[in-house]
Amino acid sequence: YLGRNEHVGRFDSCVECHNTHALEVEFAECADCHENVETAEDLANIRDEDNTTDWDGDGDVTEGVDGEIATMTDALYLAMQDYANNNPGTAPILYDSHSYPYFFADDDGNGEVNGEEGGYNTWTPNLFRAAYNYQYAQKDPGAFAHNGAYVLQILFDSINAVGGDTAAMTRP
Repeated sequence: YLGRNEHVGRFDSCVECHNTHALEVEFAECADCHENVETAEDLANIRDEDNTTDWDGDGDVTEGVDGEIATMTDALYLAMQDYANNNPGTAPILYDSHSYPYFFADDDGNGEVNGEEGGYNTWTPNLFRAAYNYQYAQKDPGAFAHNGAYVLQILFDSINAVGGDTAAMTRP
């Protein structure tokens, strides 16, 4: 797997990109090198202009790395659900980012987490690793900047591990 995301020298630590006390992204200096960065939200659209790899396989080679990660994260969740639905001994799986333990068994089959569901407990090793990587991608809103290529690698590998289709995708 790829190691730490090496950026330009003056932006290679947390405090050089984030306000030390508020943790807000200091985006103003990003515009020196990246066009069209006027707000922190614009950072999600950054992409190396020389790299036209379509990692997520959706045909869009101009979207930012954040968009590539979002599409692969969605694909991983669908692959996890398909795996859980079709693997003997596993229950259908649901995810709720706001309710611990985040992954639930869809005991009533309605596709929604509600009071009837308990924490997921029919893990296989591949499903557990995929869930960990899915949660990692969900909980780091700056993954595209912190180490986008690494996140794309773990998403790609997790999709494969649970039998998802990565034929149109490219692993960094």
